[in-house]
Amino acid sequence: NLGLLDAAVLAEVLLDAHGAGRDIGSLSTVRRYERWRKGDNLAMLILTDGLKRLFGSSTATLVQLRNTGLDLTNALTPLKLTLMRHAAGLAGDLPRLARPQPSAPPHA
Repeated sequence: NLGLLDAAVLAEVLLDAHGAGRDIGSLSTVRRYERWRKGDNLAMLILTDGLKRLFGSSTATLVQLRNTGLDLTNALTPLKLTLMRHAAGLAGDLPRLARPQPSAPPHA
């Protein structure tokens, strides 16, 4: 999902630059893309590294904390749904290409 969002953001940044008559290969254009995606990518890197360490440990205290955290997350439906939406790339600062589109009326 990160890769799809990366591509959608890049497309939006390039289209916006082109539409404004700016060089799509300029440093400012590339930096806009980098700044937009850096937070999500860094957060996912930290999260996956933390999960690897947490689930890779057999230390009793960490096992208990992990199980308690999973039980709490499962029991707190709003938290679980928020996490799922972020993991699926359906929440956050989404580019236009990744935002839900209004449904078209059915053809007669």
